[in-house]
Amino acid sequence: MALVPEGRGQTIIAAAAPSCHWFPALAAALDPRSATRLAWLFVGAVLARGRRPVTSWIRAAGLSNEFRPGYATVSAAGARADSIAARLLYEVVQLLVAGATRLTLVLDDTPTERYGPKAQGGPGDELSWRAGPTGHDQRTSR
Repeated sequence: MALVPEGRGQTIIAAAAPSCHWFPALAAALDPRSATRLAWLFVGAVLARGRRPVTSWIRAAGLSNEFRPGYATVSAAGARADSIAARLLYEVVQLLVAGATRLTLVLDDTPTERYGPKAQGGPGDELSWRAGPTGHDQRTSR
């Protein structure tokens, strides 16, 4: 892998697709033609600086010449986000339970604070206020 200066403080990576055993499993949710591009877009998302819109992922991944296919890959991945997330969860859990005879899952159901300035919905909580259907104010979290 080689780092190549692109200008204006940007650096691109010039090499074959990054090697990680999770990428093929995640990319299997997409069309095979997008698999390599998806791996590079993951790398671009990590390396992008400042604001991180998709265009900065594409630039950081060195795919500027393939902008339209790169954007189409992100769109396809977004449409299949549930499938990709399920595959990632499977891969992570598979590593965690390797060689284990038991897996214990813990759910934290601690209630939120009900009183005081830091209570959910209290004075310090960021809520949007809007008029309800009857004209009365209603609190709704974002």
